[in-house]
Amino acid sequence: MKAFSDPRLAAVLKQVREAETVQALARLRLVWASYPKRVFLLSNLPVEMPVDHLIEFNDLMPDRLELELLDKGEVPITAKSLVRLRSDLGYNESAARKVVARSNASNPAKMLSALPELVRACAFLSTYRAGDAKKTKQKHLFLPKNFKVYWPEKLGKPLEIDLKLWTNEEILEHLEAGWGQGNVEELMVSTYVPV
Repeated sequence: MKAFSDPRLAAVLKQVREAETVQALARLRLVWASYPKRVFLLSNLPVEMPVDHLIEFNDLMPDRLELELLDKGEVPITAKSLVRLRSDLGYNESAARKVVARSNASNPAKMLSALPELVRACAFLSTYRAGDAKKTKQKHLFLPKNFKVYWPEKLGKPLEIDLKLWTNEEILEHLEAGWGQGNVEELMVSTYVPV
């Protein structure tokens, strides 16, 4: 970070750099707001504001499987099921293992943490056994189908949210489309419980 030994130049630099950020935050009117506001300050510059949480930039950005979950609304979170059910991604089993290892897939709660709580509460985690000769444990995460948020025309009205949940039969049908009819066993579907 640039600094000047001359205190006058340092004051000008501080006014341009730090004070500008503080002023931008103050324009959000956080104290007198009628609803809570969330501020993300993406910077390594210290400012005169209290900070609730520090996070690395890479932890803030979604990984490949999180992007697929947001895009498609469902994603396998084990390597074999990723290869079998999402062949459109073009992973072989070795590459799928690496993608799953680098992802938050091993911790679905962390994977869903960026989503609104209502959507998280309606997400389903399915665990099952599937495969050819040796059926291994697989996991698949499902968000509500076609979830969309409709913003009200006037502020003050509550948001209307349309959430269509997967049924157990639809989940089984979806999984068997990739693994083959009758190749999915011991299917257990659980809802995500916010922590």
